[in-house]
Amino acid sequence: IECFCGIEEPAQIKRLPDSSCNMKCPGDLKQSCGGYLTINVYKTGIK
Repeated sequence: IECFCGIEEPAQIKRLPDSSCNMKCPGDLKQSCGGYLTINVYKTGIK
């Protein structure tokens, strides 16, 4: 598992359907962590 933090959106961002993020998180199988060549991106509000 990898985690990236930053203040800018990823370059060349292209939103995919939520169904593309179909890999379950190892720590919580109820959550999706991405998919094949995809990642989930979240805005947390943390500064």
